[in-house]
Amino acid sequence: MLKVKIQSVEKGSLTFDVDNEFSTDAATAIYGPSGSGKTTLLKFISGLVMLKGYCEFNGSTWQSANNFLMPHERPSSLVMQSPLLFPHLNVEQNITFAIKYGRKKSGIYSLDYVCNLFGLDHLLSRSTKELSGGEKQRVSLARALASEPKILLLDEPLTGLDSRSKRRILKSLNSIKKTFSLPIIYVSHDLSEIASLCESVIPIENGKTQSAISLDSYLQDESLGELDYSVVCGRLSSYKNSLGDIEDKLIQMVLASEKILLSANLGLPGDDVCLKIYANDVSITLSRHHDTSILNIIKCHVASIHETTHTSRTLSLKIDEKTTIKSIVSLTSFLNLNLEVGKTVYAQIKTTSII
Repeated sequence: MLKVKIQSVEKGSLTFDVDNEFSTDAATAIYGPSGSGKTTLLKFISGLVMLKGYCEFNGSTWQSANNFLMPHERPSSLVMQSPLLFPHLNVEQNITFAIKYGRKKSGIYSLDYVCNLFGLDHLLSRSTKELSGGEKQRVSLARALASEPKILLLDEPLTGLDSRSKRRILKSLNSIKKTFSLPIIYVSHDLSEIASLCESVIPIENGKTQSAISLDSYLQDESLGELDYSVVCGRLSSYKNSLGDIEDKLIQMVLASEKILLSANLGLPGDDVCLKIYANDVSITLSRHHDTSILNIIKCHVASIHETTHTSRTLSLKIDEKTTIKSIVSLTSFLNLNLEVGKTVYAQIKTTSII
């Protein structure tokens, strides 16, 4: 268990009030808007920022009123948003530096293992100056893992990366978590990333944290009403080819009691995936249409209604008890369809709009 406590401590424009326990058996997200204190909290845990407070990991005190362990003395690895690689070393040398000069090793995270995990075998001799953004972040993560941390601290590691790079890294992180039971604290403002990796969420705003909330409960939280997208999770089941010999590159996903069609490049059958669906990409009908180009038509009911602007409304549409999506409709459509809480409707989602 990681215990962190910071009470009424000012840092810049924020006053930190933190009293949380992080599970060391799972991945926990710290979620909040920009400037809410997410990065500072992660740096406090790693020892890079000194604030008056308390930090304990599995019975070992990292910081108290009379004790402070320096960052290299804490069995943690921190990966920042911008990869901090040694520019004078190539990829292999960056990773072996962590193996050689890091904490005492058991050898479970060998060079071969971390390179295979993050797909770096073909890049070992390359200068870090020649790497793409996604490649740099994969090297940064491999180096962090090679130092054999007892906990991995990740500060928005996927910012600025393309969707393919994000999926690849998230798949590797899930593999680490499951294979080695390595606890992860993941800082992000993107719920779709969090849903793909974490089991619980600790919200933070203006330096103040709340208690940990299960991922399922948090995704249903009405306080997220200001977000313009929904996150849903499910399992890819099988490829779908309804055009005979023509390859239409679709794959089915089980979502609650429904099946939806997605682009096949989102994963393989059997993969558990989380999807981001923007509310503007979800339209509403009162009956299931068959003469339409839209393939995903999902029966649901209106759970809540929010005034987005004077001329639009955001609807929360509940598919089942654990799955809700959003739709933004114009006020004219809202009135014409006579939409109200509890009404059964059909959500239409274009396959090409799902991320």
